[in-house]
Amino acid sequence: LLTVAGFLYALPGLLFLCLPMGIMFLPAFLQDPDAQGVLAVFTTFAGIGLFCVIGLYFLLFSFIFPAVQLRFSRTGEFQSCFQFREIFSLISGHLSDYLVAWLVTLLAGFIVGIVTSGVGLTLGWIPCLGQVLVWIIAALTGAWTSVVYAHIFGQLGRKAFLELPPSGEPVSD
Repeated sequence: LLTVAGFLYALPGLLFLCLPMGIMFLPAFLQDPDAQGVLAVFTTFAGIGLFCVIGLYFLLFSFIFPAVQLRFSRTGEFQSCFQFREIFSLISGHLSDYLVAWLVTLLAGFIVGIVTSGVGLTLGWIPCLGQVLVWIIAALTGAWTSVVYAHIFGQLGRKAFLELPPSGEPVSD
């Protein structure tokens, strides 16, 4: 269910991704070479701008989706993935912890990606065995990054939900 929710959240970005791909073909429809050149320059810059907007959308998606996952883990109901007030309340109620968790997971993924790429470039030159080793290393580092992500946001969820039980009423000791 979380995969479906993630796809629905990513769908606007995926559809918007079709725009830069589509405008790349516009110059091919013109007969005039000068007009083709001008339109090619325009579509190149428009495509770069659209890719930047798409990148920002997916950065925002990466910021919000852990809260969606935490909300779903709390209720177990698909519709909880789209209860925006509760999702944004979770983020804003623990903004500093949430921001740190998000930045740590981004940084960990970035560093692991760079290291894995470097190792992959080095080992990839070894015929057959190098390719297999790159796949194994990529799978292991991908699993490790997922575990770090789940642990960090799980700790945040534990902290957030210990303060608020399922009924929505504050915990009374």
